[in-house]
Formats: sequence, structure tokens, C-alpha cells
Amino acid sequence: MFGTLGGWILRGGEAVISYIRSRLWPVPVVLATVLVIAAELLSQVHVPAGSATERWLWPGESSAAESMLSLLAGSSLTVISLTMSMTLVVLQLASANSPRLLREFTSDFSTQLLLGGFFGLFGYCLVVLRNLPPDPPGHVPALAVGIAPLLALLVVGGLIAFIAYLVQLLRIDLVMSEVRNEGSRVLRAVYGPVESPFPRGDAPPTAGGVPMRAQKAGYVQFIDLDELFRSLRSTGYTVVVDVRPGDRIRPGHPLGRVVCEHEDGPGDVSDRLTDMFVIGDERTMDQDVSFAVRQLADVAVKALSPGVNDPTTATHALDFLGDLLSQRARYPDGHQRLVHGDGSELYLRGYDLDELLLLSTDQILRYGGAEPAVLSAILSVSRDLAAHTVPDQRRHEAVQQLIDRVSWTIGRHIPDPVAADRVRDEVDTTRVALRTV
Repeated sequence: MFGTLGGWILRGGEAVISYIRSRLWPVPVVLATVLVIAAELLSQVHVPAGSATERWLWPGESSAAESMLSLLAGSSLTVISLTMSMTLVVLQLASANSPRLLREFTSDFSTQLLLGGFFGLFGYCLVVLRNLPPDPPGHVPALAVGIAPLLALLVVGGLIAFIAYLVQLLRIDLVMSEVRNEGSRVLRAVYGPVESPFPRGDAPPTAGGVPMRAQKAGYVQFIDLDELFRSLRSTGYTVVVDVRPGDRIRPGHPLGRVVCEHEDGPGDVSDRLTDMFVIGDERTMDQDVSFAVRQLADVAVKALSPGVNDPTTATHALDFLGDLLSQRARYPDGHQRLVHGDGSELYLRGYDLDELLLLSTDQILRYGGAEPAVLSAILSVSRDLAAHTVPDQRRHEAVQQLIDRVSWTIGRHIPDPVAADRVRDEVDTTRVALRTV
């Protein structure tokens, strides 16, 4: 399959943005710094004494301005503590569903923006307080003082919106919807538009080449294909990438290989290409659709645990998993082949549909096999995927194997004959759907 770089490209600037998004502190620090600088600059702006503009901005004296700014600064610290407490509660509840969801919450821009607003308000008030003249002599910086209450109203409005947003975040269905949407975005970015239905990807060279080896342990977070292709320009080499975003690797692990027809081999190029693999201590969803699948499956497994016993949430998680699997099924399995104009080729290994189907259902079927609603949801996913199995034999066998496992589970784990017969009828319907496509 021929493709383009498309959404696989993650330039250095985007890597920085990804890092900033996943941390709670950068946005508040930047926003607070901007407001502190603004306070210093606005304090130097001269508004004519006794003018209508001064009376509109601040009609009071220096002592009144000092009282107001002190009140705003103290209140902002109180609200910062409240915001952090609410955020920690939400993080604790999120970790109860899946610890891998924590990154999604800490990267939430609303929380970062609100914290930055209150930190900035605190710093703004302190700087303006420092620039206030002694009372009664001196001229009050009316512009800087007049903006402070407006800034406070804006931040308080953000707090109200943030509380409403936190209530939404506590609804697990909305959390799963966000994970599904993020996974869909990754699929569109990685695979781009659907070029043709069902064909498998091009097979890469099976042997030879100089290996690219990892220098550190961790997870492959993303692959900078823009820089990788730039390094390949005018070489005519073929690069086969054997790892995928989300794979766990260790020092010396083969990341891929560089293949060429020259006898001396592309050893120097291989060393340079190793730097294009960004490896970290935690998984990210920048190019890793399997991470979205893992998070949704975790929610379902957690819901099926004896301490929670919430099969409805598990079935909803399977619905969202079915959405992702159906979208993935529109694209071919196998390697993606990206071709440069000078003949350089790049083969990228992705997550095939049968792998994601197993990741989606294996643990859920194991822990939820005694719940008919869970088995029905798994069969519903199987029926939706049936149309995408032809003529791919691996996909057909993966769906058939899942149906067989559900059928075996019914007789072993569902003692209620009525419920068992109802699920068996769904098994038969699913088998028919798989045979008739």
C-alpha cells in the first residue's frame, strides 16, 4: 500500500507541545508569568489625574486600591487550594477506572488554564501592590488597578465553568467517549483516507540490512517520520521499522533495519535514524491507537471486578471499543509503505485488526464470561466486524475464534438455561452473519 507521511509526522515542535500538554505545570507558569509582566507594564501607564478615564478605572484612593488588591491576592490562594483539591479528587476517581487514564486528566487544558489564571491573578495583584504609591501623596496606577477586578471576575467565571466541567468528567461514559474520540483521531492521523477496501499492506524485505538498536529502555512514544525521511533523502535506502508506538523496548532492542544494495552498508545512517524514535517511561496516544483500546478495556475489566460489579459500564466500554475496531477495519492490515521521490522507502508496522480485537475482548471475556449482557456486547462487536473480514483470512479466523470462545464460555459459566439459550441464539446469528458476508 502506498501512503504519504500524513499524520505520522510529529515534528520537534509538536513533541514539545505533547510534553507540555501532559504536564500540569507549564501552562500555569507561562500564564502567571505573562500576567506578572502585564502588571508591571500596566503600572507604568500614566492616566491623567482627575480625568474621566481615571475616575472610571479607579475612583478611590491608594488605600482602597491596596485593600482590594490584598483581598484578591488572598482569595486567589484560597481558590487555588480548592481547585487543586477538586482536581486531586477527580484524579483519584479516574485512577479507580484505569490508572492509564490519569495522563488524559493531567493533560486537560481547562485545569491548566484555570490554575494559571489564579496563579496569574495572585502575581498580578502582588506586582500592582508593590507599585502603589504611599497614601495620600502619589498617583495610583489607575489602569493596572482597574483591570484587577475585571481579571478576577473573568477567573471566577472560569472557576464556575470548571466546576461544571468536573461534573462532566466524573461521568464515565463521557470519559470513554473522549478516549474513543482521541483513538479515532490517531487512526485518521496514522492511516489517512481509506484508499481501497480490505487489501493487506505491502510486505517489507524479509532479510538483510543494518539493525537500528534502542539506546534506552521505555515505551516507544512516537516516531519522527519527517526527520527520518529527511535523513533518507537521496540515499535510496529502504528502512523497515519493526517496532510500533506503544511497544516496550530495552537497550539493544532492534527498532528496525536499514536495507541497501551497497556492500559497505548504511551504518552511519542507521545510527542517525535511531534518534528519530522517541522513547519515554509512559505510553502516549500521539501515534498509539492500541493505548486507547487498552484504556477502554481497562474500564470494562474494572467494572467487572467483584468490588464494583457494574456490567452495564462494561457493555458501554465494549460499544466504544466496537466503534474503534470498526474504524480500524476500514484500513488494510500489514505494513504501510511510504515512498520518497528519490526511491527511498519506509515500511511501518502497525496494529492489525486481529491484534486489536484480541486486546479489546480477551480480558473482558475472561472476567465477564458469567454475565450474558457482556457476551451479547462481544457478539455485537463480532457482527459489526463480520463485513470487514472478506477476503482477509486472518480477520475471518480472528472473529470466528472469538465467537467460538463465547460459545464455549456460555456452557461453562452461565448456569441459567434461559439466559444461556438467549446468548446461544445470538451466537448462531453471528455465525450466520460471518458466513454470509
